[in-house]
Amino acid sequence: MTLKHLVEGGKTHKQANEERAWLTPGKEELVFNFLCETAACGFPFSHKHTKDAIDKILSKRLGDGFPISRVGCNWTSRFQQKHSEYLKIARSRPLEEKHGRAVNPANDALWWAIFEDAITEFNIKPENMYGSDEIGIQPCGQGKHKHIFAAQGASVPYQQCAGTQKNITVIVTICADGTSTHPSVIFKRQTFNVC
Repeated sequence: MTLKHLVEGGKTHKQANEERAWLTPGKEELVFNFLCETAACGFPFSHKHTKDAIDKILSKRLGDGFPISRVGCNWTSRFQQKHSEYLKIARSRPLEEKHGRAVNPANDALWWAIFEDAITEFNIKPENMYGSDEIGIQPCGQGKHKHIFAAQGASVPYQQCAGTQKNITVIVTICADGTSTHPSVIFKRQTFNVC
């Protein structure tokens, strides 16, 4: 019957669903590319933010043709399932806003260009180059975790948040020749301890 239906000019389930969909395939691609990009920049969209954005886009485009109820409450989950090859739902990790603003492609490219020029100009050897990094650990589980959209295969996404975080700081330092120093631990307003 399915073959007969198609021979007589009928549509497949996929074609029928695409015609009933709020977004065209091209617009859907724009949406999930945008969701992946914003997550990579530290501004991932939650279900609510995604639904609100889609509602605004469709109400502007369709006007009175868009129902008052807007897209359904499960629309974002179905959208993610449809594009699960590229898009996933993950729990965010809080990222201080100042750190998020500092990480962007232009700053990153400029930093590496300046760094390479300095190594060449001053003939800096690997045993004289050190890299240091720190991470804040919140002892009481502070910080808000949200279920947000991220690119499939990406690491756990950060969610930028305003304000400072009172936490325990761990600092690690490694050398370009492969050696490293012991990590340092700083307890807020209490003490400094080398592990």
